Amino acid sequence: MAPVESGESVELLLALAPMGVASVAAAAYGIRLATVGGVHEARADREAGSVLLVPRAVDAFYWALAPLVRGAVALGVSANALTASSLLFGAVAGLAAAFGRFGMATLFGLLAALVDTLDGQVARTTCTTSTAGKLFDATADRYVEAALFVGIVFYVRASAPLLLLTLAALIASFLVSYVSAKIEAYPDITVPRGAMRRGERLVLLALGTGLVPAVARFLPAAAPLGAPLAPLVVALAIIAVAGNFSAVRRLLHLARSAP
Repeated sequence: MAPVESGESVELLLALAPMGVASVAAAAYGIRLATVGGVHEARADREAGSVLLVPRAVDAFYWALAPLVRGAVALGVSANALTASSLLFGAVAGLAAAFGRFGMATLFGLLAALVDTLDGQVARTTCTTSTAGKLFDATADRYVEAALFVGIVFYVRASAPLLLLTLAALIASFLVSYVSAKIEAYPDITVPRGAMRRGERLVLLALGTGLVPAVARFLPAAAPLGAPLAPLVVALAIIAVAGNFSAVRRLLHLARSAP
């Protein structure tokens, strides 16, 4: 495993760029709250409900996304084209992570997530939703998330503990999605809401990869070789532990309640 280069100022800028955009959007939404009030998205009720995804933050995200949705519709960009572009961005994010370019991995990973959110919004706005489109979108989600994990696996392959931790987080991410899909097949059974859903995993991975260049930039020269990876290790550990626990707990609840 090669050390993260602390002199990569470009990587730091790439990692900080999404934070800057998010700060501007948050400030704009704050002004709206203070002047005309906030907005409420129905999806916030389904996607929010955790420390990482509070309802007001989800509302603000969809409010900030609305101009991009209108722009995509005006340009005639299809939902499937957006889904395909998310695959491309996800692949770039995975390749960047594989070679320790965590700033670039953060930027393109977030671009993939952003475009992936746009595709559903565009499909609903243009009344072009379809079973095939939903299947394409769900499959692309799995590939994009796997690409980033696989990139991290490649980067940490020389360290058995980090390799096992990343694989545990990868298993958690797919197991959470699998259990959620199984639960949808039993709409009459109420299953507790679990942790580490896709949005939460995305936030943690973005924080984990995005903070690596910042930590590397300001660590003293005498710091241990793998010290810059500490934020990523913490993010992976949370996903691995909380994700696997949540998935198994919900699956056992479903098994006890299903006919």
